[in-house]
Amino acid sequence: MKIKKLGLIFKTENIDAKNFAVELLEFLTKMKYTVLLPRELASILGRDEIGVESIEAEDLDALVVIGGDGTLLKTFHMIKRELPIIPVNSDTLGFFYDINRDNYRKAFDLIARGRYEIKTWRTGLIKFGNENHLNFLNEAVLYCKKRGKMLIFELRKGDIIVIKGRCDGIIMATTLGSTAYSLSQGGPIVDWELEALIFTPISPFSPIVKPIVFSSSTKLDLELYTESTLVIDGEYLTNIEKKAIFEVSLEGKPFRLVKVREIEADFFDKIRRRLFDEVFYSKFF
Repeated sequence: MKIKKLGLIFKTENIDAKNFAVELLEFLTKMKYTVLLPRELASILGRDEIGVESIEAEDLDALVVIGGDGTLLKTFHMIKRELPIIPVNSDTLGFFYDINRDNYRKAFDLIARGRYEIKTWRTGLIKFGNENHLNFLNEAVLYCKKRGKMLIFELRKGDIIVIKGRCDGIIMATTLGSTAYSLSQGGPIVDWELEALIFTPISPFSPIVKPIVFSSSTKLDLELYTESTLVIDGEYLTNIEKKAIFEVSLEGKPFRLVKVREIEADFFDKIRRRLFDEVFYSKFF
């Protein structure tokens, strides 16, 4: 597959991302890429001639996303097609990002010459009721709707009860999200090259409870005995009725990233930098 026709999305509230979008758009045009933007974003850049009503309706080879991990998460939930994404970082640190201001020229030159691969990850899917299907790229978090109260639950794998009881909250993460909430609860850090579903109860009453890692083919049933609040990828929130039963699996829509191996940052180097927040502190101090 040759990548020549690109969509472009950037973080509109960030002036650095906007300025970077102008710079990147000029470079991509010189490189003979065809670039299209949603009409409102094209207008912000003063490039109405390349604005389109719907990015998804266009026959694109890939979608360039300028911003940070939050921008990428919003884009994942916004687009319905399985469109390969090229993340370009304009923020302090992004786990998904290898391309940035320092190397984007080299990266898109390599892409133009076909020196890339498209990596596909499975994502999470929560089903409840007849028509409620929610995807999560990183994690889904549950806590009691009444603040300060405990969440009461039972987790089953088929006919087997895996764990039940009370807790402050529950985290269900993909391997992509294993460095976020799951890491804050004592691990595990799961290499992105693997695929797994990670279930983590958060409870001060059970300090021995650790994240439970299930294979990518596992389907779990989670029954809630309290009214709850569900947060998807830190972006979307919905309230859940008492006695709700979820089916949780890694059957969400595929997440596809364009990876340029010659510039790819080491996964565990990203972990170390994130743990010590080196980039964040260097920006402000």
